[in-house]
Amino acid sequence: LARTSEGIRNGPHAGKLDSSAARPRTASHADAERLEHLLSEELLDAVDAQLGYPERDPHGSPIPARDGLPGVVLSQLSVGDKLKIAAHQPNPEALQYLWKSQLPAQAELQLLAVDATHLTLSYEGEEMEIHPDLARYLRVETA
Repeated sequence: LARTSEGIRNGPHAGKLDSSAARPRTASHADAERLEHLLSEELLDAVDAQLGYPERDPHGSPIPARDGLPGVVLSQLSVGDKLKIAAHQPNPEALQYLWKSQLPAQAELQLLAVDATHLTLSYEGEEMEIHPDLARYLRVETA
């Protein structure tokens, strides 16, 4: 099981549960779908701790934070991921950057490279760089 903003998803341990209980994997997935909204915050915290606070689900998609904010932060994505700028940006520095860069909400970008000094993004055929500190605050949605 893996925590998401929508609830709990099948995760790396679901297969073990399936094989030990002699159940098809689809049955465990259906159970997770039913249980996802019934778990307490304390149980979700325990699942997070048990799984080592994963940032990505077993399928490679970023797991949104449970902070109620839209999407994920840019620093959670991997090279090659396509993204859209989230409409709600709670961080003033992120808002200021978007304003200066003339990047509108829902602008579609792709993460091209990441190193210690910057992240390189592609937007409308042009490359742009973002400092890693800003990438920890800039809210995006995977496209």
